[in-house]
Amino acid sequence: MDGRHDYGPYSRGCRCEVCRAAKAERMRKLRAGRRAAQMAFVGGRNHVEGITHGYSGYQNCLCRCEVCTLVYSVRRRQQRADRAVA
Repeated sequence: MDGRHDYGPYSRGCRCEVCRAAKAERMRKLRAGRRAAQMAFVGGRNHVEGITHGYSGYQNCLCRCEVCTLVYSVRRRQQRADRAVA
């Protein structure tokens, strides 16, 4: 490694405190940017434009439209049922 620690080395596997802090900060900024730039209110729920709606839209882009909420709920319910059986 070149001695420089930030998000780049983190993405290649470094987990030192500096790299972990850089990753956390990067994710905080990404989430804040998504919320601020992309959310619009549709039918009283947060709806994010320009994404693929579903589980990843709910998880990654914080979309709470009817489609994302329903898909997320169904998947989480299935995951809980699978864990109960195992």
